[in-house]
Parts: sequence; structure tokens; C-alpha cells
Amino acid sequence: MIVHLYHNKNQETNTFQSYIRNELENKGFTINLQARTIELEAPLNLNQIFEGQSVGLVILPANLLEYPFPESYKMLALLNSDNFLNQKSFNAVVVQNDETSFNNAFKADDLRNGYGKVFITGFGPGDPDLLTIKAVKAIENADVIFYDSLINQEFLEQYPVEKIFVGKRKGNHSYGQNDIDEMLYQSAIYGKNTVRLKGGDPFIFGRGGEEFDYLRKRFVEAEVIPGITSAFGAAASLGISLTQRLISSSVAFCTGYPKEDRRIPDADTLVFYMSASNLKETAQMLIKSGRKAETPVALIRNATLLNQESQFSTLIDLANGKQGLESPMVAIIGDVAINKHVSKSAKAGLSHLKFRSHD
Repeated sequence: MIVHLYHNKNQETNTFQSYIRNELENKGFTINLQARTIELEAPLNLNQIFEGQSVGLVILPANLLEYPFPESYKMLALLNSDNFLNQKSFNAVVVQNDETSFNNAFKADDLRNGYGKVFITGFGPGDPDLLTIKAVKAIENADVIFYDSLINQEFLEQYPVEKIFVGKRKGNHSYGQNDIDEMLYQSAIYGKNTVRLKGGDPFIFGRGGEEFDYLRKRFVEAEVIPGITSAFGAAASLGISLTQRLISSSVAFCTGYPKEDRRIPDADTLVFYMSASNLKETAQMLIKSGRKAETPVALIRNATLLNQESQFSTLIDLANGKQGLESPMVAIIGDVAINKHVSKSAKAGLSHLKFRSHD
């Protein structure tokens, strides 16, 4: 059986080669180990490595693996060719999906055995009662929680685990996104079950996709637990149906900040997140793009909370600077955004109920 070991130029691999050979031969494999020097920085093409050759197993620097990982291959183990944690020394053991003989060859030395799991979790729009059961289970079993701004502090205090605030508000970032990505990674590789708790849904303007990719590229198991996004919470609290027969057959989620990222999609109902500071300019842009000046707009701040505020307006009034709310605010724009006089008691929902303590 041919085994290819790819290594970087000037990397001493004699000890690592001996380990590979011993592990396989001790398990009864007769192998032809071929070490190959590479000078690439771009990912290696696994199809080219395996195609037309009787290669049974390939070991290569983990940072040269394609992402997303090709479906026709599987990574059996993540090995460390040195005796210390160094991303450049991580090596991936890769086989084709239909190859089963090597399945347990390096299982005991797989670095991922000691990794924790990261749950990228949506807290919802604000009211803790809107958390999903799965999100609560993840929080209850967490070793550490990295949480954003606008997360209910009273709710978090129930859980006697390590909590790290990594919130970002406009002009005030506790940590940069690159720092947060690395903190999640370090937490996982040191064996901690980690919850990344985000307001709303982590994949709706929450940068959860960036964190997911960062972790998966580094072979950390990451699971996304969706949350109720603020558009849903805000609309429900005011009795606004984002889509409704004969009125709206489409809805689009848009960002109002930064300005250069604003787009005007072709949808009956538009929901603008992070729009408080640019509301006037956004309304002007919508009218200029062809939206009727009298188009209804609902503005909602602190959606689903007892201190929720709302205003009803039109695009032309907003374009003239007549109304607006401070952040955190969402704007629902379209013919569905009319005032249905939902009572405050209805908005309060079940928020009078207390959470059980977790002793």
C-alpha cells in the first residue's frame, strides 16, 4: 500500500516518518512510504493526488487541505508532528470515502479527541422566553459562554460557568472579530464545550458564518443553533405579518450599516437591520429607487422586551427626518407595516414568568 507524506521544505520529518511507519506496520499493513516536499501555500487538490495512483493514504499539512472538505474524502485523524501545539505542524490523515481499512489506524492519536465543541447559538430578539429548547440545553452544558451585547444578564447569571463578554456596538468593540474567532478556537482545542451566544439568529447579520468557517477550517466541531431573528420578534410583537396573501409575497432582510453595504432588493417587504443611524438616507435611497413615498414603515426598538418602543411612519416622513428611534432598532418597510394597535400586555407575553434556578 502506497502512503504519501507531504511536508514543507526544510521541515525535519524523520521522527514523524518513523512514527507513521511503526503505527501502520504494527497494525499489519505493508506500506511503501513516500515522502514528498512541497512549497505550496494554496490548498492541494486531493483529486490529483489520488487519481491514477494506488495511493491508499495521504498525510499532508492540515493548512493545505481544501475547505469545504471534498465529499469524496474523509479525514481520519489530525496529528501533531511536534510535541507542542503549533498550527503549522498539524498533519491531516486523508483517505477516500470507500477506504475503510485504515479507519482505526491513528484514532488514539487524533488531536480532536481532546477538543471541545462550539455551539454558535442564537439568543433570539431579547426576551429569554423566546430561546429554543436546544439553545438552553447547550447553555446548561457549557464550560464557557462568549456572549454579545443585548443578551439578558439576569438570564445568564443563572449559570455558574465562565462568561466572556465579546460584544460589539457601533464604535465600541470589546474585541475585534479576528480576536473572537481565535478565542473560540483556543477554547475548543483546550477541551471546553463552548457556547457562542449571539442576539437574534447567528446567521442573520451576526457574523456567525465567519466564526463557523474559522472553526471548521481548523477541524473544530461547530454546530449552529438558530435563534428567532429580531425581524420576526419585532413583527410578531406588533401583529405585522411579513408576508400576507394579496399584500406581500416576498420579504428581504437588509443591512442599513455600513452605508456601502446597503442594497435595495426586489421584495414586497423589506426589513432593515442596524438602520438607526442611517434611517433618513435609507428612506431617501428607497424613494429614489422607485418605492412610493407613502409606503408604510414600522420602527421597532428593543423588540420583544418590556421597554419596547415603536413608531409608525412613511418613507417620505423618514426621508425628511421627521421620525426615528435609537439603536437597537429594525425598520419594517412595506404595505404590511401598519399599526394594528397591539396592546402592551400582548407584547409582554410570558415575560412575567421567572426562570427556575440552576443550583
